[in-house]
Amino acid sequence: MQLIKLKFGLQNAEYLQFLQQWVVIIKRHDAALLKIKNEYDKLNLVIELLQKALQKEKGNALTKLLNQLDSERDGYIIGFIKFLDAMTYHPTASIAANAKSLLHFVNGFGKRIAYTTQFTETTILNSIVDGINNNAERKAALATLNGNDWIIAIDTKNKEFTLQWGNRVVTDTDDNKTESFTSVRKRANAAVEIVEEMFISRYRSEKADSKDVKNFENCADELNELVSKVNAYL
Repeated sequence: MQLIKLKFGLQNAEYLQFLQQWVVIIKRHDAALLKIKNEYDKLNLVIELLQKALQKEKGNALTKLLNQLDSERDGYIIGFIKFLDAMTYHPTASIAANAKSLLHFVNGFGKRIAYTTQFTETTILNSIVDGINNNAERKAALATLNGNDWIIAIDTKNKEFTLQWGNRVVTDTDDNKTESFTSVRKRANAAVEIVEEMFISRYRSEKADSKDVKNFENCADELNELVSKVNAYL
């Protein structure tokens, strides 16, 4: 028996919702019967901290602006990819070839760039902009498509987002009573891994002692079904 691992890419609110659903499954099968009550309780404490951290982020005046900027740059990168895809059908062979080359480069960063975490997307967009502007061949290829405005728009919006992100970090530091979501999320990831490791360990121990492990297997099936559905979305 194995537990499927969650792919990286959920937004903060999505990640919290996933964890809440994940622990509900364990609760339904009784953490005590699964012999992971201690680890389960510790994970729930971290989830409570995640809820507080998310509420803090939503309450920050800059969060609304960040979400707006994020939405705008999402639109730009989605539009740019659609533009490149459309240009691969251009009747001029050289233009179509340049579009295919650039599309291959951008797709190398993933098929769902706009749906990664805000921090990850910032890094990816920086890499795309630099990868085109600092590469003579890609820069020339984009020029033949008359697509420079896309890169300028993506770069400008991403820089605006980065600036405001830094401003929010400052305001968060000024009010440091609540730990940041990013920080707590790392602890949550570690807590989940501990629960999973203990779950598998208890299962193997019970099975080795010829005890009934149906509850473990049913719980694992439900956990894997949840993770599979979420991974399919990413």
